[in-house]
Amino acid sequence: MVDFKKKIVGKTTKLASKTLEGNDISPEISIFEQYVEGNLYKVPLKFIEPDPDQPRKNFDATKLDELAASISNKGVLQPIIVRKNDRDDIASDFLIIAGERRYRAAMIAKIDVMPVIFSSGDPAEIALIENIQRDDLKPIEEAYAYARIMETHGYTQHQLSAVVGKARTTINEILTLNKLPESLKEECRTSDTPKNVLLEIAKRKDPKEMIYLYNKVKNENLTVAKIRQLTRPKPVRTFTPMDKRVIAKIHEVKRLIPKIDRVELSPDDKETLWQELTTLQKLIASVLADE
Repeated sequence: MVDFKKKIVGKTTKLASKTLEGNDISPEISIFEQYVEGNLYKVPLKFIEPDPDQPRKNFDATKLDELAASISNKGVLQPIIVRKNDRDDIASDFLIIAGERRYRAAMIAKIDVMPVIFSSGDPAEIALIENIQRDDLKPIEEAYAYARIMETHGYTQHQLSAVVGKARTTINEILTLNKLPESLKEECRTSDTPKNVLLEIAKRKDPKEMIYLYNKVKNENLTVAKIRQLTRPKPVRTFTPMDKRVIAKIHEVKRLIPKIDRVELSPDDKETLWQELTTLQKLIASVLADE
C-alpha cells in the first residue's frame, strides 16, 4: 500500500497524521508568505479553489449536507492538501489537490478558513491516491485518471502500479473502461453500476453492443453471468449420421417427384400429396426453429 503522507511531502509529518485540535493549527498567515512543504496552515476559503483536473467530478449532495452539518458542529477535523495555483484561468492563490469534498462542505457551512497542508508534489497523483484509498472514485473516473497520469508522465502500467499501489493487471483492466462510448462514460460518472459489470461490457468491440448491454443492465439489473450468457456465441451445429440419412432421403424424393404423372393421379392421390407436402414443411420448419 502506498504511504499517502509520504507521497504528499516526501516524509511523514506529525500534523498530517492526526486530527486537528486547537493549537495544532498555525495562526492565520498572509498568502504572500513563503509556504513550506508539508507544513500546516490556516487559509481563508476565498483564496482556495478546486482543481479542474481533479479526477473526482461528482459529489453526493445529501452526503455533502451531512458533512457540512458536522463541520458546523465540530469544525474541520482533517486538513485538505493544496498547491500554489499555476493556472492563468483561475484567480485563486491555491488549488486543491485532495479534500475537495471537505472544501465544498465547508462552503455550505459558511466556514471562513480551512486547515491546509501545502504540497508541491504531483497534484494528479496525490488526488488519485487519496481518492483510491478512500474508495471515493467512480470506476470511470479512476480509468480516466489512470490514463491522464500515464499520458502526462509517460508512465508504463508497471510504473503506474507502483505509484498507486495496485497490481498491473488491475491497472490494465480498469484502463479498458476508457473504451466505452462517451455517452455511456458520462452516464457512468453518476450511476452506481458495479465495476465488474462495466468491465464486462467494455470487453465488447462494438460501441452499439456496449450501449445495448448497458441499457439491459439498467432495465433488467443484469449480472456479469447474464451478460456473458447474452453475448456467448451460439455453438455451430454439425450434422449427425442420422441427419445426413434424412437429408439423403429428401434429395431422393426430389429426384422422384418429376416422375409423377399428374394426369394419372386421382383426386384422392392429389389431396394426399398436398397433405404430405404441408406436413413435411411444418416438420422442417419446426426443426429449423430450434436452431
